[in-house]
Amino acid sequence: MEETEPPSAGTPDAASVAPPPDADPAAPDADPAAPDAGQTDPPCDDPAATVPAGYHKPGTNCLSCHRAGGSASAMTVAGTLYSDAAGTASLAGATIHFTDADGVSLTAVTADNGNFWLRDAVTFPVNAYASLCPDTANMPNAIEASGADCNGCHGAGSRIHLP
Repeated sequence: MEETEPPSAGTPDAASVAPPPDADPAAPDADPAAPDAGQTDPPCDDPAATVPAGYHKPGTNCLSCHRAGGSASAMTVAGTLYSDAAGTASLAGATIHFTDADGVSLTAVTADNGNFWLRDAVTFPVNAYASLCPDTANMPNAIEASGADCNGCHGAGSRIHLP
């Protein structure tokens, strides 16, 4: 039986495109008296509906097969999210936010096995953060095309995780 995958979870993140309707355009982005003045944590997302289990190989190099010309449908960015750095339990229903070099915002939701991916074209470098309330985790460096397989850098002991 041929494995099928859902369409890309990447969609423009409208919240990052326009301010909320009740936002005061004259208000500063951060409280200047706050300890990290000028820097705010990204908003967290409530649990999202996940794609069903059955997608395979969490924690492995997704883009070894899921690349242009590969043996499986192409993805542009992919990885697995866990509940700890050791990667002992995958985390479903979290949202991964991506903003590419052109300012395009996309999101992916982690599947039941923690896997996430984009099929949308992106312009590298890409900034990313993972979110599942009450936690968020920023990728400290922009992702280059060579690092678009998140599991390639985030191996055992340094898995992408929340909290």
